[in-house]
Amino acid sequence: MTARRCFSFHLFFFFFFFSFFPETDARFRLTEDLLDAEREFLVSLRTIYDIYARPLRKLCSISDEEQKQLFGGVEPVLSVSNMLLTKVLYL
Repeated sequence: MTARRCFSFHLFFFFFFFSFFPETDARFRLTEDLLDAEREFLVSLRTIYDIYARPLRKLCSISDEEQKQLFGGVEPVLSVSNMLLTKVLYL
C-alpha cells in the first residue's frame, strides 16, 4: 500500500468511525445548543414570574389591567415552553 493510499484509508476510517459519535455530529451539537437555549429561556421566564408577577399579584400593588399588560403573556409562554422542553427531553 502506498503512503498516499494509506493516508487516504486512515482519513476515511477516522471520519467514518467518528461520525457515529453524537458529540462529533454538527446536527447533534446544534440540537444540544437549542435545548440549552430553551432551558435558559425557561429559567428566565420562571424568574420573571416568581420574582415579579406572582408577588405583584398577591400584593395588589398594581391593577388587574396593569398586571395583564405587564405579565399577560408570561404564563402561557411559560406553560408551552415547559411542555415543549419536557416532551423533547423524555422522548
